[in-house]
Amino acid sequence: MFTGMYEYNVDSKGRLSIPSRFRDLLSAQGINQLTVTRGTEKCLFVYIPEQWSEVKEKLQKVPLSNKNGQYLSRRLLGAATACVINEQGRINIPAVLLKKAGIEKEAVILGLGNRLEIWDKTIFEEYDESNENFLEGLEGLNI
Repeated sequence: MFTGMYEYNVDSKGRLSIPSRFRDLLSAQGINQLTVTRGTEKCLFVYIPEQWSEVKEKLQKVPLSNKNGQYLSRRLLGAATACVINEQGRINIPAVLLKKAGIEKEAVILGLGNRLEIWDKTIFEEYDESNENFLEGLEGLNI
């Protein structure tokens, strides 16, 4: 569903525009709310309601004895916030989430199929430049 990379600014109130291409896709499905939570890297994950329900269901089944699974549950479920897309096509991201992801002003929004990721632009550029193993990742995919 989501693909592409976009750059937007986060305003002083924590509002971030959703790319119009994505808004059109969401609107066509009657979706006006997204769930934003901490990502596995220094970013935020953004899910549509249907996808978030699937993620939530899987995380709630993680046994208490699974320390890594419980950490992931705390990180994703504990930080999850429902964000309504306003009339200007923006969502209001809580300050605590922006802080955890290091997002100050300039953001990069990545479409990754079933979810979006939101990164601070500088952090994303550093992450992107530091990952020289790109070709190794393609080996097993036969692309």
